[in-house]
Amino acid sequence: MAKTMEDLFARYDSLKNAEEARQQAWQQQIYREYPVLETLDRQKKALLVDQLKEIMQTPEQKEQIKQRVARQLQELEQQTETYLQAQGIRRPKPQMICPLCQGNGYVQGKLCICMKEQAYVQVLGGQEIPTLDGDFAQYSEEIFADNETQRSVTRRIKLFLQDYAKKFPENEKKQILFCGKAGLGKSYLLHAFLRELQKKERDICCITAGRMFDYFHRHRLGEGYSVNLFYEATILAIDDLGSEPMTQNVTREYFFDLLCQRAQKGLYTFAVTNHSMEQLPERYTERVFSRLVSARDSHVLRFTGDDLRMRETVREKHKV
Repeated sequence: MAKTMEDLFARYDSLKNAEEARQQAWQQQIYREYPVLETLDRQKKALLVDQLKEIMQTPEQKEQIKQRVARQLQELEQQTETYLQAQGIRRPKPQMICPLCQGNGYVQGKLCICMKEQAYVQVLGGQEIPTLDGDFAQYSEEIFADNETQRSVTRRIKLFLQDYAKKFPENEKKQILFCGKAGLGKSYLLHAFLRELQKKERDICCITAGRMFDYFHRHRLGEGYSVNLFYEATILAIDDLGSEPMTQNVTREYFFDLLCQRAQKGLYTFAVTNHSMEQLPERYTERVFSRLVSARDSHVLRFTGDDLRMRETVREKHKV
């Protein structure tokens, strides 16, 4: 497992170098067995060199030269393919980490989604979305059959989340706070929600508050930990908010800055907490609380009822 982004890039480089070596070994073998293919490739390279020389000598004819050379290259490429087919030779399929970035880790100067997905799990310590235990299809409010109020509240929340996922990414409000005491199914529904969203958006970071704030703390200490991924993920889901240790000059300050910057960028931020609406401002200050539950930007989902973890009959069927 990679501990830093540098470790991830080193792994990508290693895999990319191994693939390049494999392709080169195949090419050299083919050249030995079929010299005509090497001749064709040499002709292609010579055309490109000649093109550069011609353009330097007559820059006013640059476009005409490029068009002529492009036609010649196409003809040579067609000869190559015809020869390969006649000899029954198949090019080896590239074994790439990712077809989007070709194993470079970047697409148009930005981190590729393949790199982000691995970084969220291997570097930040987040969770892989496909492995989350939540599933709307398997979730039934009937587990609250003896509490009609709880069943009704949970049903409304589930329907809200399903509708939100259908409308994504056209949602007006991009923050959701899941709040209520422990054992009410908040994390389970968050996980089901994220798995539904992943059908449309792969850029999802799901992490516990403890891990996230520990990362912020290490960044504050100057240990070389970058926090950019938290600020740039299209969807950031923070579980167990309020369970993290309170660190002076870190927890409240970084959390407020994170919420503000993500809101300004129009990114999605979801959080699950066991704290009540009365406890949150005491823990994070009124300023942070106001940003977290902003009427303009946020939906607040209040879970009520009995702790499912206390019910032996449902403990084996549902993880909450």
